[in-house]
Amino acid sequence: MPSAVVETDGTFSMGYSYDSPYGQLWVTSNILPFLQVTGRYVSISGVRGFSNVPGEYGSGYGRNKDKVADGKLRLWNETDWLPSVAVGAMDLFGTELFK
Repeated sequence: MPSAVVETDGTFSMGYSYDSPYGQLWVTSNILPFLQVTGRYVSISGVRGFSNVPGEYGSGYGRNKDKVADGKLRLWNETDWLPSVAVGAMDLFGTELFK
C-alpha cells in the first residue's frame, strides 16, 4: 500500500511474498533520511509464453519474470497540522508491467 512513510535513514529490509500467480523477492533501503528505494524480482507463473506462434522463440515458456525498481522521496514530515507528503514511482525501468 503506497504511503508517505519513509523508514529511518540506513534501514535495510528484504522479504518474499507470494500471491498466485505472482511471487516476488524484494529489498528496500533508505539511503538518505528522505529517500527510499526498492528493488523487486517478480515471477509470474502459469501464463502463456512470450509468443503465440508455435515453434517461435519463447512460445512454450509459460513463466515470465520482471525486474522492478521503485523510488519514494518524502517532501516533508508530518506535523500537528499537515500530513507527510511524498512523491514516488513504481516500476521505473524495464517492462513497466507493474507501473
